[in-house]
Amino acid sequence: MGVVSYQDYLFYLDIVKYLFLFIGLVAFLFYSFNRNMKPLSEGVTLLLFIIMVGILGAFPMLEGGADRNRYLAEATDVAMYNYTYRVNDTGYFYINKLLTLFPLDLYFYLHSLLYLIGIYIFSKSLHARQYGVIFLCMLLNFQFVSYGVNTMRAGLAGSTVLMAIAFRNRRIVELAFILLAVMIHKSFALPAICYLIAKKYDKTKLYFYIWLLSILLSAIGGGFFQALFSSVLGDEERASYLTTDAASTHYRVGFRLDFIIFSCVPIVMGYYMIYKRKFSDALYKNLYNMYLLANTFWILVIRADFSDRFAYLSWFIYSPLLIYPLIKQPTIVSHSYKWIAYCILGLTIFRTII
Repeated sequence: MGVVSYQDYLFYLDIVKYLFLFIGLVAFLFYSFNRNMKPLSEGVTLLLFIIMVGILGAFPMLEGGADRNRYLAEATDVAMYNYTYRVNDTGYFYINKLLTLFPLDLYFYLHSLLYLIGIYIFSKSLHARQYGVIFLCMLLNFQFVSYGVNTMRAGLAGSTVLMAIAFRNRRIVELAFILLAVMIHKSFALPAICYLIAKKYDKTKLYFYIWLLSILLSAIGGGFFQALFSSVLGDEERASYLTTDAASTHYRVGFRLDFIIFSCVPIVMGYYMIYKRKFSDALYKNLYNMYLLANTFWILVIRADFSDRFAYLSWFIYSPLLIYPLIKQPTIVSHSYKWIAYCILGLTIFRTII
């Protein structure tokens, strides 16, 4: 789609919202009665993949809007003048060089394709048989669409980190994807470093206590940490989120209790799985520890407007933390298929009402 009026833009948003609601409710009903843990078929998963590429690729640009319009303008500069103002994010320049080898009319579709490929391959690397439900739950994450159509560069960087994790047993490939992710969006150095630290040092309780401590520190001196990280980041685009007044941009963030509750769910569930149900899977603990460390940063700057953009540095692996123990070890809890159904329902409700 091209540039549309605000009313038409809202109409498309409603279509997308109710489509995701429909998908989520159908999946909830399917897993509510899926006693034998029958996996989503490869055909259904690929159909979801294609539908998502279409939805994200066709997403319109808002008349007078910023993000999506700017991405297309930047791609046009790369195609016509071999120029980008993102001199510090060279990885994204070369991504655009690749995408603009094709007609610009396909730009958003191809960008969406790359975004989804990382999520798909990551899901398949976690479980060869049950990857479909992981992929589905990652689509139902409430920020999936936003990071596919607005903050597209961050979404692609997150997807590239997921690719790195998918190749966790091939060190050179893993590190190459991590480097590429950072070159696409430097803020993803944070989850990448957290992932590498957590991979080398399995200190779950320590990371959990650090996360708890960050809540106290944020409550006492949240403004100090906003100023500190803003000075460290300097003039970087990411730093502006710590100082920009969201009210002036009509962006409904700030201190959000719903975001805090949402963020805590995989932490509470992971603690229960690891320490109460004795789930000892090394990969899960790696991802859980990574989430704890990355989420700690968000907690420290939680009062900042646009802080959800820092939260995404942990939220992009949110859904696998909920689902993975239930499909890796179905006997870990009784009626694990119902737990999966409730996870799907929770994700669906949150993304619908947010």
